[in-house]
Amino acid sequence: MTSLPLGRRPLAEFVGTALRVTVVVGSGIAAAALSPGNVGLQLLENSTATALRLAVLILLFGPVSGTHFNPLVSAADWLLGCRAAPACPPPRWPPTPSRRSPVGSPAPSRPTSCST
Repeated sequence: MTSLPLGRRPLAEFVGTALRVTVVVGSGIAAAALSPGNVGLQLLENSTATALRLAVLILLFGPVSGTHFNPLVSAADWLLGCRAAPACPPPRWPPTPSRRSPVGSPAPSRPTSCST
């Protein structure tokens, strides 16, 4: 996997966050319009629409942004060293079949930086 351009991950975080807000607010408005006066049905419609739309957003933006959809969380992870720098490719996990441990031995540790 090649490394991603530096601006691609923050842009994906920004777009993902904007779409997430749109999904949550829009599904609430749609539920209120579809079922006026029935709060239980509104909650069901809102939660179902939100869950399905968030699944689509995660599948679309996950490979690029890590699916935080919150630029502050991503920046904090990067500053604290919990996440690779934006130019680094994500670590390969689960390990490829050639790196898998034999049955009964401990699993390999998860890589935490680009240097591994």
